[in-house]
Amino acid sequence: MNRDIDITARGVVALHVHGWNELKLLVLRTVEKHPGCTPRDVARYLDISVANAQVCLYRVFHQKLVERNMRPQRTFDRPPFQYSVSPRGLARIAYLEKVLLHV
Repeated sequence: MNRDIDITARGVVALHVHGWNELKLLVLRTVEKHPGCTPRDVARYLDISVANAQVCLYRVFHQKLVERNMRPQRTFDRPPFQYSVSPRGLARIAYLEKVLLHV
């Protein structure tokens, strides 16, 4: 898995205390760095299955941490949705990074 942040064992515990896991945070950070990405893009960036990426995106979407928009030119070989981080998601990323810094 490509990781842009190093999460220690104590950091993983801190994420779990706040109701998060490492993969969920990495997916949210990936969408932040690549606005307009699809589940397939997220899976490729993180070297995870598309199914895992879709599940994580579904969860953060329903928490209103990412926004989902229809692709402007939909083709049948590409997923219909593209994702970007919402303002609430940006605030959550900043909060969790502070938590990880103090672990």
